[in-house]
Amino acid sequence: MILKYLVFFLNITFFSGHNKQFTNFFMIKTSNIYLEIKKNIAKITFVSILFISFPTYAQIEIRIKKILATSQQQFLNLEYVESIKTANTALKLSEKESYSKGITLSNIYIAKALSETGIYQSALKHLDNAEKEPFFEKYINAQIETYRLRGRIYGNLKMNDLAIREFYKQLRFSNQLNDSISRKKSIFWAHQNLSQIFSNTEQYDSLWNHLIAQKKIIENLQTLPLSDTYHDLSAIYISFGEEHTRKGNYVAARNNLDSAVAILKKNKSNYFHEVFNKYGDLEDAIGNTKKATDYYKLALNNAIDLKNKGAEQFGNKVLADYFLKNKLDAKETNEYLKRYQELNDSLKAVNNNVHEIILNQVLNQRNKEFKTQTKFYWIGFSALALLSVGLFLILWSLNRRKKANILSFKEELHKKEAFMEDFIKQHGQNKFEELVDLVKTNHPKFIILFKEIYPDFIAKLKVLDANIKDSEISFCALIYLNFTTKEIAKYTFVTIRAVQIRKNRLRKKYNIDSTDDLYIWIQNL
Repeated sequence: MILKYLVFFLNITFFSGHNKQFTNFFMIKTSNIYLEIKKNIAKITFVSILFISFPTYAQIEIRIKKILATSQQQFLNLEYVESIKTANTALKLSEKESYSKGITLSNIYIAKALSETGIYQSALKHLDNAEKEPFFEKYINAQIETYRLRGRIYGNLKMNDLAIREFYKQLRFSNQLNDSISRKKSIFWAHQNLSQIFSNTEQYDSLWNHLIAQKKIIENLQTLPLSDTYHDLSAIYISFGEEHTRKGNYVAARNNLDSAVAILKKNKSNYFHEVFNKYGDLEDAIGNTKKATDYYKLALNNAIDLKNKGAEQFGNKVLADYFLKNKLDAKETNEYLKRYQELNDSLKAVNNNVHEIILNQVLNQRNKEFKTQTKFYWIGFSALALLSVGLFLILWSLNRRKKANILSFKEELHKKEAFMEDFIKQHGQNKFEELVDLVKTNHPKFIILFKEIYPDFIAKLKVLDANIKDSEISFCALIYLNFTTKEIAKYTFVTIRAVQIRKNRLRKKYNIDSTDDLYIWIQNL
């Protein structure tokens, strides 16, 4: 469209200098074009804004993703302070753009780094902020990471029951991940966290079970590059080394710790303070006080280099306790105690309200669970009420049927007794007993005697069916004599089902309606 207008104005320039008529024509045409452009300027502006804004938002998403990737790498390099600063940049940008995914992940990244430095109060607040985002409810990985971090914080604060609860949530949700590799890794970390808690609480059987579970999972992940699993693999060796030290298997303990160090060095990791502390425990168990002290000092120096205040606090505590226990240099002992107290006071200051925050979180969680349970209770109560009503109706129906059956039985019994009385009056007691005996023994003479006593009945049957068989006459005779289905089955040595089938055949053969009583119909013959 712009090209069309450009050509038009070039024509104006050319012709206006040569012909006045052209000049007047083009003046009118120019005025029309101006009005057309003015009319469409709003549409052009709106489309331009949309065209520009879409790439901008996409670029912001990409930018936040890159910032968070940098924060994650800094965390893996144990640069916790830098990782927090970088993630905070991503958080501010995400909040400015109301980008829920960025807000969720930024808060979790900050909480993760803060928990490593021992600043638990702020870490828990960031986890709370992450949970408030709409994206959090949709992203199971964020939920798993929240359970993991909370569990670690609770564990470090010696709230072991709460920690175990969070780690079991981590384990349960990890099993719901679709990707096989991600699922195995997440389950591995859950077992790792549980084994640490059970080690702290001296529940060694549970600890060993979770260590074995970790080993099996990491063996299944051997296809991954070592750079993806080295930290987890080294952690397993450290845990096994710790357990073997406790059990007195010192050679096995050293082999496992050596394997952990080899893996960390191969991958150029700076994270050595955990394994150094375990070496210190091993040397102490053997009785090498000097070597144990050296390893504990190496662990402390590594924590200081990493700027890990939590690990530094722990290192000073370990050395202070060890020096006191073994009555080592008093000056050094005081230095470690002093530094431990300073760090302890510092961390206490930043974590001043941490227990209150945890209590509120637990109460909120319990409140959510209570609401969920209440919902399920109402559903269960409603289902139970419906089941009770249904059961009552079934029992009522069965009772009603039972009463009807009893009434029917009484009527049949009354009919039978009346029939017996009439029979005895006409033919005598002996004849009746003889006939019953022949029925009970299924004797062939029964039908002969019956024909003698009831010749008219036999005649009417033959009117209905001239070719009727003796077996059919015998069956009709039993019905005529008021023997029940059960009695007929018993005396003719067949099943009740077979008797019922024969009755149905009779109905079909003689067109007896299903509403008519077969016994009455036959007796009315």
